Amino acid sequence: MTPLPPSDSASTQPMGTRELIPFIWRYVRPYRGRFWAGTILRLASELAFTVSPYAFAKMITVLAERAPASLVYTYFSIWMGSHFVRIAGQRCGRWFANRVRERAALDAEIAGVDMLVRWPLLAHEAENSGNKIKRIRNGAEGINKILLLFQDQWIAIVSHGLVMVAVITFISWRLGAILAAYLLAYWLITRPLMRSAGRRARRVNAAEEEVSGFIFEIANGIRTVKVMNLYVWLRARLVKLMDGLTGLIFARIKAYQGGGAIANTFSITVRMLFLAYIIWGVMRGSFEIGFLLLFNNYFANLRDMSEQLTESAEEFTIARYRLNRLKTVHHLALEPAVSGILAFPSAWQDITLTNISFAYGDNPVLKNVNLIIKRGERVGIVGLSGAGKTTLFKLLLKEHSDFTGDIKIGGTDVRQIEPNSFATEAAVVLQDTEVFNLSMRDNITLGVPESEQTEARLTKAIAVSHVADFLNRLPHGLDTLIGEKGVKLSGGERQRVGLARAIYKNPQILFLDEATSHLDLESEEKIQSALHEFFGSVTAVVIAHRLTTIKEMDRIVVLEDGTILETGTFEELYNQRGRFYDLWEKQKL
Repeated sequence: MTPLPPSDSASTQPMGTRELIPFIWRYVRPYRGRFWAGTILRLASELAFTVSPYAFAKMITVLAERAPASLVYTYFSIWMGSHFVRIAGQRCGRWFANRVRERAALDAEIAGVDMLVRWPLLAHEAENSGNKIKRIRNGAEGINKILLLFQDQWIAIVSHGLVMVAVITFISWRLGAILAAYLLAYWLITRPLMRSAGRRARRVNAAEEEVSGFIFEIANGIRTVKVMNLYVWLRARLVKLMDGLTGLIFARIKAYQGGGAIANTFSITVRMLFLAYIIWGVMRGSFEIGFLLLFNNYFANLRDMSEQLTESAEEFTIARYRLNRLKTVHHLALEPAVSGILAFPSAWQDITLTNISFAYGDNPVLKNVNLIIKRGERVGIVGLSGAGKTTLFKLLLKEHSDFTGDIKIGGTDVRQIEPNSFATEAAVVLQDTEVFNLSMRDNITLGVPESEQTEARLTKAIAVSHVADFLNRLPHGLDTLIGEKGVKLSGGERQRVGLARAIYKNPQILFLDEATSHLDLESEEKIQSALHEFFGSVTAVVIAHRLTTIKEMDRIVVLEDGTILETGTFEELYNQRGRFYDLWEKQKL
């Protein structure tokens, strides 16, 4: 069976470093020149910052010892120059770094949408759209945040820590060793605290996705919400979700703050002990007076960096869990059996279904279906709800691949046909036509390369689908934006747009799933008349509940309980007085 999106419990562990770095690098790589330029400049600026307190401390020492003025001016020049180097390196480095991280995050969001489109449909059915969109955006923000932490904090923390420990060790190896031990102990103390807080961060991420998904559902169904006055109930549900999210956020904050308090208490205690020891050493003549200033400055910086490290650990953990959620989008992106690598066969003569069976979980829907559709033939598929019509349609459209048996077009397994090649030669009009917040023209020509788009082709599609009947009512005709989900159009008008889009593709195979269900009888008769002329140049497979729509089909297939019960022309099936006859007579009543 097709895999479903992992549950919250399936994504409890974030990516390890070995997986995290390559995952982020794939989005940074196109801009690696700017990335390394920004990194080097930031490193230079932070190294200059560590030189500044050393130069200042030496200047105080030589002043106290009344050394030559030239030596004082030298250390003063170094101290002043280090500030200029830091400012220049910091600004230039951030200029490069910010461009890289923003672009990488946008690329990650685009890639997330690319992956989402390639999900198997069963996976889409298991999770609402808002959750998926939030997961992609969170992942992109996670990449942005980790790159920001690297450029703004981790470079500084590592470079400062190494240089400061090296300088202190050069002056006193004992103090240097103790300082290194302090940094190691600080890391050992904060690590388990951050892990505990990280688990809470994961739960917050999952809750945020649920809230975002619910808000998206409200916005997506706004007409139903308003007309049926559902918002009072939906708002109560939203408040409940928000309350749950708030509790999780507070628990996360408490965990991070508690860990930070423990780490800071440890840091302050160690600093006091260090300073007491150095003051004692200055009084004994073991250390210069400037060393006291230097160490106090260095340790203050290290303490600030330790706090930053605690804060960045929180942000990093959140970002890492968000990336882990984005990773699930990538893992579900490819189902090899659906993808295919072969071109649509050009000389095919039939579509052959052999022993086709399919089940949703333990619920069998199709059972050993055998059917041959000749090229140029018009085939209608009928049956009661639940008979398997829509599922059979989905298999023909390559929406699912985990069926048993074979579906072949001209001898080529449909699962092996490359999706773009299949979509070029096959068009579909679904019962609920999806239209986009684009112009009417773009909604019709969508999916056809610009090089193949012509006004004559568009005029034909508009005429056959009878879009022309309402086109003059649109304020800007074909250039009118028709709103999100075609909000400016009626259900029947949206179906006509779907028909026009399919006709404009000029496909070899046309699939129609209740394509005129939202039309009144008069409009349906006009479109059916026009479609019959168009059917002469294509192979048509039509699902219909309204049996009058398939009366003129070359052949009608009656499905019941997942099997083919009858097949034949309208006259043949009617005269048999079998299941089709019963369905026809009931619809006449």
